[in-house]
Amino acid sequence: MGTFEYDADNFRTAASKSRSVSNQLTGIINTLNSSLNSRGNVWGNDQLGQSFNDGPGGNDGYDASWTNTSDNVKTMATSMGDFADGQTESADYIDRMEQGNRNGLT
Repeated sequence: MGTFEYDADNFRTAASKSRSVSNQLTGIINTLNSSLNSRGNVWGNDQLGQSFNDGPGGNDGYDASWTNTSDNVKTMATSMGDFADGQTESADYIDRMEQGNRNGLT
């Protein structure tokens, strides 16, 4: 039968990396959104530009696709932050449990 090992330091290292991914994703999407918003209507106001932006169905073109992509990246960033929180909480919990076990033996 296998053994179970838990290293709180490894979980904290993983949490740091997960938090870094979260922060990087947030930075990327914020930079992209800011850049796009500062440019205004980049596709123009003519029929071709509106058609590309709005899509053939009126709400399935570039604008809708970008909104979905942006929202998905924000969700991934939030999830990675949540993973980091859980990894840190797990490490803290195990450390407290280990300390309690040591205290019970003395």
